[in-house]
Amino acid sequence: MLKNLRETMKNAPIVRRGTYNYFIHPISDGVPLVRPELLREVIACMVKNANLDVDKIVTIEGEAGAIERGHRLHGEERQPGRG
Repeated sequence: MLKNLRETMKNAPIVRRGTYNYFIHPISDGVPLVRPELLREVIACMVKNANLDVDKIVTIEGEAGAIERGHRLHGEERQPGRG
């Protein structure tokens, strides 16, 4: 499970920002561009494992937006008329 995510995390560059080590990854930053298969894999895992009976999904501006949008699209595919 999450083979693509594990592989991309192994290869994610880490940059030092002050005293904090920050990794750069498509899922959290959108850089490099998120591959569709990676996004599908992460969204499928979230849908399978998370309680998503919520009114809103909120993410930090500029981070994890791809997950929020992808999950919203997944929900629209499964439940037309909701969004």
